[in-house]
Amino acid sequence: MKDPQTEDRKDGLRKVKRSPFALVLGLLGLYIFSVNIFTALKGGTVEYAGRLTQNMTISYHDHPKLFLSTLLLSVVGVPFCAGLLYVIFFKKIDAD
Repeated sequence: MKDPQTEDRKDGLRKVKRSPFALVLGLLGLYIFSVNIFTALKGGTVEYAGRLTQNMTISYHDHPKLFLSTLLLSVVGVPFCAGLLYVIFFKKIDAD
């Protein structure tokens, strides 16, 4: 008997594999998030662009909450984008 939860999960993974934007999202997100982490470690600044602001660099001393939230988003975004690329290239989905 097939488990409905497993089948739903497989359907979701199949949709990700077929999506043309998943590869672009994975590569672009991995690049942007990792650059943000490396600049935070090296120079103590991160790139930030809000809805109403242009792209700017912020440091921990200027805006500590904004700096930490942007850095946290980057730290969470790297494994997400790496997992997305893993699903696209390496994950085997059986065709039961």
